[in-house]
This record gives sequence, C-alpha cells and structure tokens, in this order.
Amino acid sequence: MTNSPNGLEAMRKLSGYNEKEVAEYLGIKHPDVITRWERGYSKPGTVKLLKLCILYGVMVSDLYPHLYKKIAEEMNGKIKNRTARLAKHKNKAKK
Repeated sequence: MTNSPNGLEAMRKLSGYNEKEVAEYLGIKHPDVITRWERGYSKPGTVKLLKLCILYGVMVSDLYPHLYKKIAEEMNGKIKNRTARLAKHKNKAKK
C-alpha cells in the first residue's frame, strides 16, 4: 500500500480491479480520472463515490478515513454543543 491521502487505491487493489476496469464500471472514459482520485488531486462526486463503495464492498469511511474522522469529530462537537444548549434551556424553563 502507498502513503495515499485516501483508501481508494488500497481498496481497488484489494478488490482485484485495475484502474481501467473501475473506470469502465463507473462509466468514465479515461482511467486517469481514477488515478487523480487515488492520488488526492480530486475527489469523486457523490454518485461515483457511492458506486465505488458498492463496487469495493466498503463504506465511505473506508475510502476516506481521515476525512471521515475529521467530519465526524466536527459533527459530534456540534451535536454535543446543541445537546448542552437544549439541556440548559430545558433547565431554565423548569424554574
């Protein structure tokens, strides 16, 4: 495995596909698009990302673990803050 910014190349290789095959499954004419995704130069759109997940039999978090972790931490912090605000508001309403 390479030091990739995502898990795209690793999952493709584990699934036994080459870049040309993946491009064909996704309806992409040029396999270099797959290379650009794998090297982190660009990202697939939502539909292509979901197709990759289905093709490789994985979750989005497997393909972009660092990004997923960053977003999960951000969202969990927001949820925690909202929950705290709601609890505080609820306590004030009881008084």
